[in-house]
Amino acid sequence: DVVKKVLSRFWRIVAVSETIRQRCIGRYAVEGNRIKSFPNEVDKNRFYPKPKDQMRRKLGLPPDRVIVVFVGAFDENKGPHRILQAIQGRPDIGAVFLGSGPLKLRGQQVLAAHPAPHEQVPEWLSAADVYVQPVLNEGSSNSMKEASACGLPVITSDIPANREILDESHASLIDPANIDQLRREIERVADDPELRRSMGDAALIESKRSNITHRASRILEWLGLT
Repeated sequence: DVVKKVLSRFWRIVAVSETIRQRCIGRYAVEGNRIKSFPNEVDKNRFYPKPKDQMRRKLGLPPDRVIVVFVGAFDENKGPHRILQAIQGRPDIGAVFLGSGPLKLRGQQVLAAHPAPHEQVPEWLSAADVYVQPVLNEGSSNSMKEASACGLPVITSDIPANREILDESHASLIDPANIDQLRREIERVADDPELRRSMGDAALIESKRSNITHRASRILEWLGLT
């Protein structure tokens, strides 16, 4: 096995989630004391809430529409097309898709569907009301943590890697293949401004507990480089 052979060469290995750590131990026979998980963190000097109305004007988005936002690959795994299926019949809900890939995302509810420079992503997140990503498989999502740092509620998949970084105070975890469940959850959050506000506040509180510099220091210390 090529992966097993490559991993055997390293003295210590950094995993971005406990899910991946356990996979390396179980599937690739990595000794537990050689691998440690350090979840991805966000640079909060760049990712923080910006004024919603101002960002919508800047980006040409409607001022009063509920907007869901997705960041990632336009493919089957990440599932942006499942979002479009879920919001059909709700023309009052618009969707922004930031990324690229083989799936074509079109329709009256698509407000944007294109790549965005990383420095612009906080503006798009701040302009939205809720982050949605019905991903099938995930390691450790940067985009969900970035959305949380911008004060957004998150609707995503009930999978181990997501449960490591999210909780019910600011996230709803659903079956990503169940379009009806995804629809109900999007509508529940979209139709309740107070719920969006409370989940967004909880997301900011949770985000403040993480520190990208501290993560780097812990990795260097574990690797014996400090």
